[in-house]
Amino acid sequence: MSEIYLEGIIYDPSGAGSSAIINGEMFKLKDFIGLYELVDIKSDTIVLAKDDQIFEVKLDKEDR
Repeated sequence: MSEIYLEGIIYDPSGAGSSAIINGEMFKLKDFIGLYELVDIKSDTIVLAKDDQIFEVKLDKEDR
C-alpha cells in the first residue's frame, strides 16, 4: 500500500457528512485514494478496501 497519511476526520454520526483529509486532500465515502476505496469513516479511523483486502488507518492523536 502506498503512503496514506490521515491528517484529519470530519465525523458525522449519521455517516452522510463524514469526510477525511488524506495526503492533503478531502475524501468522502466511496472515493478512491489510488487503488483503494474509502469504505468507512469512523470518529478516529478510516477503512480502505482493495479487492477483498481491508485496511484501517487510525488518526494519530498527537497530530490533532
